Amino acid sequence: MGRSRRANRPTPNDRNRSKKSEYIPIGWKSEYITGPTFAVCLCLAIYFLPLGQTDASNLFTGTAFLTYSFISVIRVSKRWLGGELPTRKIAVHVARIYFFLVHIIFLYLVGFAKLYLAVGDGPANSCMNQHLDKVSSLYFTLTVFTTTGFGDISAVTDKCRLMTSIQMFSGFVLITVVLVLCLARLGEILGRGGK
Repeated sequence: MGRSRRANRPTPNDRNRSKKSEYIPIGWKSEYITGPTFAVCLCLAIYFLPLGQTDASNLFTGTAFLTYSFISVIRVSKRWLGGELPTRKIAVHVARIYFFLVHIIFLYLVGFAKLYLAVGDGPANSCMNQHLDKVSSLYFTLTVFTTTGFGDISAVTDKCRLMTSIQMFSGFVLITVVLVLCLARLGEILGRGGK
């Protein structure tokens, strides 16, 4: 009887084999950490550098940032909820959450800030109640996204009210997707006893 109990216990070699066979995505650091960090730095440089700050270039850049942000959400959501193999490595899960919070949401915010610059930077009495520069446009975008709404900057024309409404609705969708995916990964970590 004593022998059968010993035979059922995992040996140190068995434990090492199970750790080695654990699924760890190849290139996860560059995909979830390095790539998003580079994208955010490039995004900030494009936003704040005084190159081509016309309404047309702001409109194009803002649309490009938003399109890339939404495509990234769809691509990563399909991978996370689809057939990607689960992993118990907590660092991979934290990197994935970083990917969402910094990469996708940041690009989303800067994209809308660029759009507000394009439509709200007119000569006299633009579609906002005051003139928007780069900082105030990013500030307004952040207050709309977080639903703070201080009221110091507000939309006064239908065009800007429509754009603000689109940002509010898409912001709720984006936050919901991020929360669902992060909670799904948290459940996977807790269920598998992540290490």
